[in-house]
Amino acid sequence: MRDFSWDKDSIVSTLIHEASHFQDTMGTKNWKYFMNECLSWGGTNPEQAIDNADSIAGYVVYNA
Repeated sequence: MRDFSWDKDSIVSTLIHEASHFQDTMGTKNWKYFMNECLSWGGTNPEQAIDNADSIAGYVVYNA
């Protein structure tokens, strides 16, 4: 996995993002892309943030 970067996704974060879309996992949506934008956006959109693929990937991989 590459060093931490807000500008580029890692292979692991991409896999988690995509796997979270499957209905038998979490059935997430793409409400917002880019994990760095999800941090501030999540506070004002909590219902969508919990169902957002990049939010899930950021939580799992970067503990963001």
